[in-house]
Amino acid sequence: MNIRNIFIILPSWVVFIMACTSCNQPNTVQNTKRYFDIPGFFAFQAERLKKSEFQVEKKLYLNGREETVSSPAASISWEKEFLLFTQCNLNKPALLDAYEIEVINTGAQQMMIYRLAHRTAPVKWVKILHRNEPELTELEIKTRNLSLMNIQETELWFKPHGYAIRKKIIPRFWGRPSLLVVEARFIDINS
Repeated sequence: MNIRNIFIILPSWVVFIMACTSCNQPNTVQNTKRYFDIPGFFAFQAERLKKSEFQVEKKLYLNGREETVSSPAASISWEKEFLLFTQCNLNKPALLDAYEIEVINTGAQQMMIYRLAHRTAPVKWVKILHRNEPELTELEIKTRNLSLMNIQETELWFKPHGYAIRKKIIPRFWGRPSLLVVEARFIDINS
């Protein structure tokens, strides 16, 4: 066998061996559900509210103007209503170790705080209070988005009897800051 034949046969054997060994690698999927499942929680809340007999009283404040709206919970598109909350998903693969977790037990309830550490991400802080795992007492989220034109700061609160959103937009160059506040209460019409 001459050297020219070795250079022709050797690459095909290398490819064959690599193909065989790569097939034997186990398929491992890393669990990225390290943090509280915010989208899952709000999908559950959306289903709960669609089936409820609640009346929703919503107050909107936009740059000093106020408006109050009331409607049945079953008539509201809760997926759209909770969109700002569900966009705060911490369980993205890019955010796997981005948050420091602090757990504080007070006996009656547990508080979990997720703080952004050593990374850049819109969600800066999440606080969850609950008596025990399925019963959430309070959820609070703080976000900050920076763009070329403005700074957007959002604070979100959720409790079993309502939610609130405070969104402030600060222009970087010109214009006046704007403030939107939404406060919603769930009122049980059967009680």
